[in-house]
Amino acid sequence: MVVEIPFGVIAAIILKFGTLPVQRIGAAIGVAKQLNELKLNLDIMIGLLVDAEEKQVENHAVQAWLRMVKDVAYDIDDLLDQFEIHQLQGGGVVARKVSAFLSSNNQYVFSFKMSGKVKKIKKKVDRIVKQNPGMLNRIQCRRELERSLRETHSSVFTPNIVGRKQDKKEMIERLVSVDNEETFSMAAIVGIGGMGKTTLAQLVYNDPIVVEYFELKIWVYVSDLFDVKLIAKNILQSVSKVNAENMNLQGLKINLHEELREKRCLVVLDDVWNDDVQKWDQLKSLLMTVKKGSKILVTTRNDRVASVMGIRSPLILEGLDENQSWDLFAEIAFPNGLFLEIGKEVDLGEYFEELLSRSMFEVFEKDAYDNILSYTVHDVFHDLACTVMGSEVLILEDNMREISSQVRHVSFFKSMNLKWKALKDDLIQRIEPLNFKRLRVLSLNGCKRQRLGISLEKLCHLRYLDLSYNDLEKLPESITTLKCLQTLRVVGCENLKEFREDTRKLISLRHLENHGCPRLSHMPCGIGKLTMLRSLPVFVIGNGKKVGRLSELKWLNGLRGELSIVNLENVNVRGGAAAAELESGEANLRAKQHIQFLRLEWGKRDGEAMWDESDLSVLEGLHPPPNLEGLCIKGYAGCRFPNWMSASSLRNLAAVNLDGCSRCQTLPCFVRFRFLKYMELSDLEKVDYIVVDHHSSNDTILFPALRKLSLDGMQKLKGLWRMDSPTNHRPPPFPHLSQLKLRHCPDLASLPLPPTPLLSQLEIGCCDRLASLELHSCPCLSKLQIYECPSLTSLLLPPSPLLSHLEIRSCCRLLTSVQLS
Repeated sequence: MVVEIPFGVIAAIILKFGTLPVQRIGAAIGVAKQLNELKLNLDIMIGLLVDAEEKQVENHAVQAWLRMVKDVAYDIDDLLDQFEIHQLQGGGVVARKVSAFLSSNNQYVFSFKMSGKVKKIKKKVDRIVKQNPGMLNRIQCRRELERSLRETHSSVFTPNIVGRKQDKKEMIERLVSVDNEETFSMAAIVGIGGMGKTTLAQLVYNDPIVVEYFELKIWVYVSDLFDVKLIAKNILQSVSKVNAENMNLQGLKINLHEELREKRCLVVLDDVWNDDVQKWDQLKSLLMTVKKGSKILVTTRNDRVASVMGIRSPLILEGLDENQSWDLFAEIAFPNGLFLEIGKEVDLGEYFEELLSRSMFEVFEKDAYDNILSYTVHDVFHDLACTVMGSEVLILEDNMREISSQVRHVSFFKSMNLKWKALKDDLIQRIEPLNFKRLRVLSLNGCKRQRLGISLEKLCHLRYLDLSYNDLEKLPESITTLKCLQTLRVVGCENLKEFREDTRKLISLRHLENHGCPRLSHMPCGIGKLTMLRSLPVFVIGNGKKVGRLSELKWLNGLRGELSIVNLENVNVRGGAAAAELESGEANLRAKQHIQFLRLEWGKRDGEAMWDESDLSVLEGLHPPPNLEGLCIKGYAGCRFPNWMSASSLRNLAAVNLDGCSRCQTLPCFVRFRFLKYMELSDLEKVDYIVVDHHSSNDTILFPALRKLSLDGMQKLKGLWRMDSPTNHRPPPFPHLSQLKLRHCPDLASLPLPPTPLLSQLEIGCCDRLASLELHSCPCLSKLQIYECPSLTSLLLPPSPLLSHLEIRSCCRLLTSVQLS
């Protein structure tokens, strides 16, 4: 059987080696050298894997070797987890954590334990690498070729460089700034591969300001081989015609000192990997006769390099934003600007659409507006992935006999067998933590258990835990020991009342999926410390002590997707309106730029006298981010909506749902929202018109994007619009409206609909006083439903060639008054 090639696993591990926690804590406990050697061996392994991938189909020995590689890769990943956990437990402040760690009583125990693990794993890696001497020779040749192909120079082709103007300006300012403390000062450009570090350095190197400021400019490509002697030779050959080929280090020093004496120099070292302080000091000693104001600029992928050089604030290159990325893409794909807009629309979804058309994905979930929320992988592809993963994936079924210790992904097969309950109890009991120390994924979805039945303490490397659709009232206490857990799913746990008080200990948590838990009473105190959180669908405000307040959301600015804040009646209202607005403002919603849909909900409560002012204050403080696409407000009891509900504050709003806002008499000016497509209004008992005199010319298009409009339980509704201006008699058009529903609007007497050229579905029901209905041009109308409108006596229908469904019932006074134009 073909073995999965673990490129992704090893690449992720190599990145971990470059993180500050691993490097600093590794140095603190004396294993920095061994860790560096491990990383170098993993680099070699990447090359070996490329060679092995080509041979494994016909070579069983290679397949066995690949299994050993995967095994040791996970061992290394487990080891590095320990370093990251130490950093996270220190609140992210690595230097302080290391200092505290070194002064603690646990220093010797932890150092001894980690050192032993590193040495053991290193021996294992060395043994695996040495099993392929033939491959190693080919890899060495390949590396030398790749290094020669990657070599850079100081020239740059710059017709259009996208997105780096500010970075270039900042780096030039650093290089030409006066520094009176050192002869040579340092600067660094740090970023992942392909981010544009070399291009930026070339731009800076050739800028007229830099050219004029420095008397000598030198460019040296370094790469992963930081040979001080070789670098010195390259520098000398750049500034003189001396033959340095056979010079020793002393000769190089004498010649460099002479050539560089009292000259302001810029030395660019491109693609540096060295983090050995002694080598840096040795190189600087060869250049110390330069004039004050000279600079060394390095480009590197590793921020450790900058730290070792003594650079406190390197220039960190971030990725381009969406507009800059499109500018770059357009330069390559659409050099003359032709078809740019079409390309922008097509390219984003083309790859995914191709996979979708080939049935790799299937639609899994849609929202109320028919938007696709998620997809699922087709069973065939899922089975293929499980086959490739081999013994790493375990699906527990009734024919299970043995469980491999290599398993890293465990889930249950939810059979309809009547013996399933007894079977799953037996299987769960067989999940012994001692046999699953390496487990990364555990899914107990749909097991309907009231108690988990297993201990989680030993699953120290678990990343993903799915407890959805169980009958748990409380999560097991041992769950807070899972320091590496990144995803916790409790979707549909209808009996779940609370999370553990120590949930804040889940320091790696990124996704806490908790929708469908109606009995959840509050969020735990300290959840706001989990600043890596990206998903938190529901935030429940509790009532009482030791519960998480709205302020827990303050620093969770990485949240994205959907956020529902429920039980807003529990916000502090006893302190008055000012205190209520202060508390809600501490949620800092405006800073959460990645939230797309926001739901704000008040529950049932007593004491109506306090509702109005406090609710408005709370809602004013919950100012959402300007990019928000969907907004739902439910149970709000203020008499007006907040000032931020305007087209200027919510410029991207596409869907709005107002439900049970029973005291509001007027609506925000939704006609001005340029991208509003869906509007649903329910139980707004005091609203009489949707649009009140829009004070604009008859040619103005209002609701320019509205497609679906639903009105339900509008007790005082008299019409869709009210025209107070004597010069404005015509109703505003609805150019894109396709669906209109009006139900339970007892005061609605007449409904002259405006021109709706795209209207395809119209439903009107339970409108007791509706006497006449007049439709203008509706060429796309395909479905018309009218029911339980006892006062309706007149119905005028325009030509509707596409009408295929006509339903009129319980309209006792509408006998022969239907007119078909």
